[in-house]
Amino acid sequence: MTITAERRDVAGDGWVPALIYWDPMDGLGVLEGGQNDEIDFDERLTVSFNGLETVERVWLSDLFIGEDRRYGSYDPAGDPDVETAGIQFMRGEAIVSDMTVDGMNILPQEPFDQIVSSQFREDGDLYRRIVVRDNVISVVAPGANSWGRTELLTFPIDEIDEDKLAIFEGIETTEVDLTDIILGFNDVPLFSAGSHNANVILAALDDEALLQSLRDTAEDGRVVGSLSNGELGVDITPATPATALSFVSVFGGSNDFSVAGIVLAGTRG
Repeated sequence: MTITAERRDVAGDGWVPALIYWDPMDGLGVLEGGQNDEIDFDERLTVSFNGLETVERVWLSDLFIGEDRRYGSYDPAGDPDVETAGIQFMRGEAIVSDMTVDGMNILPQEPFDQIVSSQFREDGDLYRRIVVRDNVISVVAPGANSWGRTELLTFPIDEIDEDKLAIFEGIETTEVDLTDIILGFNDVPLFSAGSHNANVILAALDDEALLQSLRDTAEDGRVVGSLSNGELGVDITPATPATALSFVSVFGGSNDFSVAGIVLAGTRG
């Protein structure tokens, strides 16, 4: 099995290699995006198998309801304030099927990582919070003050070329040119705390006992506690053969999530 992380090129015309992030609480994400431990709208994480495998279930984390309200971009008249994940089933280079999954868990007041260990910091993975609403992308970034407050920056999304509208007649599809959008983020300031939690994990990589302790504490907290980590088990019905799975975030709301596990046919104990 091979795992690769990618991010949209700043020119907006392709994918370039990115770094994989993993921790024992959330799972897999793409490092140094909007948030370290998650997959953001301009990122994707691909899990490639050693041949054709049948996928029965996928576990995701950090899928919440209430992200937009917390980060100041909620529109009561807009779409439901719920995070959405995209899963693409691949055979070779072809996408044979795909699906979207909605968040199910209400965003807690206290981050799950901090419940597991006091070493972790609230927003310790956050570089930028990116929210897409209608034709405007909003970015939560550090404020220009000494009180730690944030500010909301907005970038308009260009309208579809009128000459191309006929192509999409009768199809619920929107074409968006990412070039100007991604370039617009280049000058947005980053949160200084964005690397804190990743550094905690990096320092613990050589301590197998510590990593196992963090994982055990997280598992116990999810089973006996009331605090959710935004986890969602997705049954793949019918079970689908694939050579790889690609995980992507979609436009709309504050969509970002982590990959917590994949169950293949014949792997259940």
